[in-house]
Amino acid sequence: MKKEAILSLCVMALMAGAVCDAQQPLAEPKPVSATTDDGKKKPDARSAPSDVQTPSEEVIVSIAGLYGDWRMELPEWPGSDKPVIGDFCSFKKRDDGVSITCADDFLQEIPEVTLDGDKLRMRWGGAFTHTIYDAIWEGNGTFDGEIVQASMGLVSHRFKAKMERASEPPAKDAPQASLAVLNNYFDDLASRSIREKYYEDDVYKAMKKAAAKRAYPHAGFAMKYFGKILEEKAGHAPTFPDVFKVSNAENAEQWCLVRIDAEGLADVRCREIL
Repeated sequence: MKKEAILSLCVMALMAGAVCDAQQPLAEPKPVSATTDDGKKKPDARSAPSDVQTPSEEVIVSIAGLYGDWRMELPEWPGSDKPVIGDFCSFKKRDDGVSITCADDFLQEIPEVTLDGDKLRMRWGGAFTHTIYDAIWEGNGTFDGEIVQASMGLVSHRFKAKMERASEPPAKDAPQASLAVLNNYFDDLASRSIREKYYEDDVYKAMKKAAAKRAYPHAGFAMKYFGKILEEKAGHAPTFPDVFKVSNAENAEQWCLVRIDAEGLADVRCREIL
């Protein structure tokens, strides 16, 4: 009997202990130390990215992405065993589209330009004789495509062509002979007197205004050298004139070609970038 009483008391004590344990709050997790054993700070695992993020590639999504200076590279020019530069062109806003002015006449000033996703089409010329450039955006500032020239519905020329964003190296990299010729050209325009050829009338005033627009006084203009382009003219051998972009204090710009032949004679031709 005594043993049964003792056993009952023990069971009751165990049950009471279990109830007490159930009423106690759960222990809070031990905070993780922000430092290592040697005192150095641990990296925050919660804020660390799961993998390294790479910079997004430049993507042209509209005509506005074409604005700026480009060069046309012709990898397979007939008769040449190495790529040549076909032209340097400046793309600017024109109404809802784009105007194109190039150093040479390889591309005319305002061709039709359409951009559909990553597909670019440029078309210039008339209904019977025209040129089309179809290209795909390759990234890294490059379109890769093909130029097709056609007349009366028949293809006369077809060759590959890349269009790349043009870099602008410092003017000091320009050939010194061409740089000197270009400086002399603008110095001459800036100092030339028109009064000797025209009377003080409306014609004189109009010519004076036109000359002042072209002159770009030497103290106020800056130029950057772009490189050489292939220029082919009817009846003349292909040449590689040096290409400069010249701007004045009012930020008006011109493409200028400087050609120096084997006899050292120079020829400068400039056209405004509209």
